[in-house]
Amino acid sequence: MNPTDPTLQPEIPAAAIGEESIAVRSVLNPAYLKRRLESLYALGQWTECRYWLRGLNDTYRVRTSDGGSYMLRVYRVEAREDEIAFELNLLERLQSELAGTAACASPAVRLPSGRLYAALQAPEGTRFAALFLEAEGEEDPLQDAAACRAFGRSAAELHAAFDRLTPGIAAADDAAIPGADGTSAAAPAPQERAARENRSAADAAAPLPYRAPVGAETLLRRPLQGILALIGEDHAEAAFLRRYARELETAMEAAASTGLDFGICHGDMHGNNNALRTGERFTHFDFEFAAPGWRAWDLAQVKNRKRQQREQIEPLWQAFLEGYRSARPFGPADEAAVELFMRVRRFWTMGLDAQFAPLLEGVLDFSDDWAAGFAEEFRGNPIGAAAQRALGR
Repeated sequence: MNPTDPTLQPEIPAAAIGEESIAVRSVLNPAYLKRRLESLYALGQWTECRYWLRGLNDTYRVRTSDGGSYMLRVYRVEAREDEIAFELNLLERLQSELAGTAACASPAVRLPSGRLYAALQAPEGTRFAALFLEAEGEEDPLQDAAACRAFGRSAAELHAAFDRLTPGIAAADDAAIPGADGTSAAAPAPQERAARENRSAADAAAPLPYRAPVGAETLLRRPLQGILALIGEDHAEAAFLRRYARELETAMEAAASTGLDFGICHGDMHGNNNALRTGERFTHFDFEFAAPGWRAWDLAQVKNRKRQQREQIEPLWQAFLEGYRSARPFGPADEAAVELFMRVRRFWTMGLDAQFAPLLEGVLDFSDDWAAGFAEEFRGNPIGAAAQRALGR
């Protein structure tokens, strides 16, 4: 953080280095957020700041006196500033790339200082906050082929826009997205909201902040560490989970060697994050996990999403692919890898549960039965069955 930037100055001194925080996850008072942020954003009076949704981050709905509609995200304390900078800069650059396509994305609003986010002091430490234009449209449950075809085309348009923004990304290139120090570029203080939302040509030419590509470290190794930290290294399922993670990594390496489509991914492409629809256009939001990765990984969540009957999964998936392929290629090797990445994603989800759910909900529901349920699910697929046989059990 820039210590001289008033938009990044917490109000309350943080805990001293080495001192534990007094909370692990607080809910900030909407009145505090209004007092702290209303003048910083200079969008007029906030007539509403309402706590809207608790998830990995906290979301508040904001209304302003001139009719403005926004969603304020207060990131969890663990969220990294460089990753937030990547997300918000990416969203801003998508605006021109998605014009006239079947996809759109809700950008963050720049503060008059030119920054895309502010800092707030919470009991658990510094939390960053970003104000987004509220996404327009209605939720589409994606329960019929026509809706899935339209959503597939929108997902393809989003991937195509990512490719135009970052040409030449390769899976093995750790410096795939060049440059930057993890901060958003400064801009002259605008006088009008329209000027604030339109970036200068010089800013548009600057490189995106760096975001590490998604690979085995993110999807398997760190999740495994979190799972074992929760259940214990000597838990009855620990040996199987270690072996299963290794088998998944081996299978993922083999799939990647076939030359899978690789580029920036949304990172969490399920219906709750993509299905606000206006006509044939879908609004995409919640890009927190956006990063370079395999597109088969990104689309695996579409096939694996909730709220679809088992017998409809394959027909709706094929309709989605038809729509996707109407806008950009998705080859046989990519399609074949989706099933693998569905399994990888479930393991990653277990790791996400292990990392955050005990803080949000307590450990009562994340103990033996929780671990056994996931392990039983994993043993039900061929890779899990092979892992079990390798253990001689």
